[in-house]
Amino acid sequence: MRASEFIVEYKQYPLEEFEGINMKLKVDNHELILQALDDWGNKVLGHVRMNIGDGSELDPQDLQVDDRYRGQGIAKVMYDYLKSKGYEIHRSPDQTDDGKHFWDKNRGEEGNVWEDVFGSKAPKQFEPLKEFEENNLKLEPEPYEGWTGEGIIVRAYLSDKEVGHVIFEPTEDDETQWYAVDVEVDDNYQRKGIATSMYNLAKNIAKKRGIIIVRSHAQSQAGQGLWQDKKVWEDVPKPGPSSGAPKQFGPDAKIETRQMTVKQLISSVPGLPYYNNVVDDWDAKDYSWGVTKKVIEYATYLKEHPESLSKLPPIIVLDGKFEDGAHRVSAIWLLQQRMDPKNPLWANAKLNVQFVTQGITEAFTNPYNFKWEEGEYGDWDALAPRLRLEIGFTRDHDYPDRYQVEFWRNNSIGVTGDGDAQRIFATVLEAIKQFVDKVHPDQLHFTASKEVEKGQNPESRAKLYDRMVQRYASSIGYSSHRMDTGMDIQYELHRK
Repeated sequence: MRASEFIVEYKQYPLEEFEGINMKLKVDNHELILQALDDWGNKVLGHVRMNIGDGSELDPQDLQVDDRYRGQGIAKVMYDYLKSKGYEIHRSPDQTDDGKHFWDKNRGEEGNVWEDVFGSKAPKQFEPLKEFEENNLKLEPEPYEGWTGEGIIVRAYLSDKEVGHVIFEPTEDDETQWYAVDVEVDDNYQRKGIATSMYNLAKNIAKKRGIIIVRSHAQSQAGQGLWQDKKVWEDVPKPGPSSGAPKQFGPDAKIETRQMTVKQLISSVPGLPYYNNVVDDWDAKDYSWGVTKKVIEYATYLKEHPESLSKLPPIIVLDGKFEDGAHRVSAIWLLQQRMDPKNPLWANAKLNVQFVTQGITEAFTNPYNFKWEEGEYGDWDALAPRLRLEIGFTRDHDYPDRYQVEFWRNNSIGVTGDGDAQRIFATVLEAIKQFVDKVHPDQLHFTASKEVEKGQNPESRAKLYDRMVQRYASSIGYSSHRMDTGMDIQYELHRK
């Protein structure tokens, strides 16, 4: 038998994005391999290998997701992708414990084909979780045990028919944060505010437990539209006196307050969401979207109580981008364009707009959360998967007490001029501090970029880095040395 007869030739399909994740599929006559890749198509987040049976039937053989990306729904997205390609995935008769848990979670204990609906056997409710009714929509929360700990499922019913559900789990590195690992709303009931209502109920339950709901890494287009630019889920505030208080910023933030009309805001500040969508919904008499309903509530209140204009919290523009107040702006725009166009008040009304430049010192004193992972040969990694931040400590095998520190954000090495560069650098310094407590190396070497955004001074950034490194080095018993190459600064820390 010739050696070439053992070679398996796969048909490789072009890279394809599905539910916010890049998919790479290889197929031969008897087997397929699917890889889930990062945004650049370089790093493998997970893979699944399946045998191809009669017709389009698939028998799962191997399913793995990188530990750093578990709990984000990647495995489910891979299965859904294969289903979308016309394959029929059957439950394997010899599942591992992890495989059974994954299948039961997504298709129920009775589901044997991936096309089956979510199983009818639900975890037993516990006392604090109570159902909630809103505009004929019934919401039922249930406890849920996920990969990363205890979360909840919220199911939505209309006339006793389940029309959607959301599953929330803790994030990998913080039990006080939940994110959605699965969101489904039936096609006939989408864009009616059902997902928003489920999120809001989950948020209220989470709040009582000291938990916040944060944005998921892998999101569909619908998920991106639901979240807009939010990073933490908050209910839309009610109109009038119950509106939320203005945001608070650190002591070194620079705040400039201007008075502007809505038209001036729209024309000069980027990123203002959905004001035109609300007008379109008004024209179409489509009030199903939760945002549209809430903006109309605002507008109705303002029309009946115009004196409340002077009591509105300020609109926030953070580092040149729209941050807070979209519902207020959209309400006044709707009044001006449709609800009360003959009243000059709405076109001439001037809102307080706070232009905030975030304080650099505040960012430096607020590092992100991360977790540790020990590698081979004395190497260590500090990982913040949700940020796609990796801080690597590589041992010099010629000098075992010396370590090189490298850090990547979105597959780019070093800290760049991104908007949160200071906070990333603070995270690196905090990781170094914890690493020193763990390993006690004699020397550490790392580099920080001086690249800044347009209009900023790279030398000011460099001086700030120097002060932070000196402060951290002194606090952990090391002396610091630097070399400025023009584009970056190279630091060495030596144990005193």
